[in-house]
Formats: sequence, C-alpha cells, structure tokens
Amino acid sequence: MKANELKMAISLIEQLSGKFDGSRYEDTYSEGLMKLINAKAKGIKTKKPSIKIVHTKSKDLMEQLKEA
Repeated sequence: MKANELKMAISLIEQLSGKFDGSRYEDTYSEGLMKLINAKAKGIKTKKPSIKIVHTKSKDLMEQLKEA
C-alpha cells in the first residue's frame, strides 16, 4: 500500500467514525440464551432455531446484506 493510499484510508475512517453509544443496542443473545437455559432447567423441550436461507443472483456482499 502506498503512503498516499494509507493517508486517504485513515482520513476516510476518521471522517466516518463517531462516538460509540452502547445504550442504543440490546443484548438479545444473552436474553435468548437465558430463556433457553431456564426452559431446559424446567425440563421443557425446546425447538431448534430455524435458519433462513436466501438465494440471490448478486455476487456483491453489500447487495446480499441489503436483500436480507
């Protein structure tokens, strides 16, 4: 990587970076995990999570993520 490219990359990252606000996010993984653990502890049979498979013609990752 050339020095100019590196400077441009660093500049772009700095322009697009902002202060992280963790309060905007919710930990749904831990919440779901605790529900599963409590259900199993009570002897309740649980369902396996289903996976949604999306077939797309696009090879571009960003386009695939936008479609999902």
